[in-house]
Amino acid sequence: MKRSIFVAAVIVGLVCGTGLYAEASTVHVPCSVAALRSAITTANTSGGTLKLKQHCTYSFTDVSSSAGDALPAITGHVTIIGNGARLVRRTTTQFRIFDVRSGAEVRISGLSIRNGHAPDATTAAAGANGGGILNAGTLTLRHVAVVGNVGGAGGTQVAVQGFAGGSGGGISNSGALTLVRSRVVRNVTGIGGGGVAILIGGNGGNGGGIDNEGTLVVRSSSVSGNQTGIGGSATPTPGVGGSGAGIYNGSTHSAAIARSVITRNQTAAGGNGGGIFNAATTTITPRHTTITHNKPNNCAPAGTVAHCHN
Repeated sequence: MKRSIFVAAVIVGLVCGTGLYAEASTVHVPCSVAALRSAITTANTSGGTLKLKQHCTYSFTDVSSSAGDALPAITGHVTIIGNGARLVRRTTTQFRIFDVRSGAEVRISGLSIRNGHAPDATTAAAGANGGGILNAGTLTLRHVAVVGNVGGAGGTQVAVQGFAGGSGGGISNSGALTLVRSRVVRNVTGIGGGGVAILIGGNGGNGGGIDNEGTLVVRSSSVSGNQTGIGGSATPTPGVGGSGAGIYNGSTHSAAIARSVITRNQTAAGGNGGGIFNAATTTITPRHTTITHNKPNNCAPAGTVAHCHN
């Protein structure tokens, strides 16, 4: 009898121990920027789930000490449960919010990502991509809002030319990106470099909401009110506005869109594909998706997005 009780106690202890271990892998992050940065740094090494303080606004006024972004670059297997929290840049200093590196596997839910600004070029170079998120890993966004982020402005080479503005005002993707029940709203790409004594202006960045240079899946989501940056001023050849104000799909990449709304996005002058610009050789075939009221047209080039009418 005593032996049975002992065995049962050992089993209960192991089960409870497993439960405690599972709980230990979940970090409850208080409403503190420093705590969130520390939690991400730790999770990059050990993995795990970060639960943010419910409805907290994490306000960023400087860059993370380990990267030129609001948060440390994510390099590991990390899940972030936002609980309705907001991550907001509140300074004139320019930095994006998230940088997800190649090889990372990241899931983010219930979070708002706002007011990021990828850095403007300070030399003869293109502006930085990804005002809100720069993704080279595997990233899934569920119930996430990406709002009011900006790509970096292009630089100039004195008396010669301007360079392109940064692409992906909301999100720049070169990895695998999935959006589910999410919103990408009122983001803008970088403006092209230009100015006095510039001969050739830089073009505005592509992909006001999303610039896809990888694999993109959009389900039950909305992409609305995004814009591309203007082209840089120059004589005799000014730059033109970026293309794909809602979504820009790169030349060798794929996009699958279902049960979503892409509306009221607008390219700057000279840009094309207000809703979707598809540079790939394969046709995008949205399913049960509304693409409407985009300017100067809904999709471009003609015939590259099935069921899309301009």
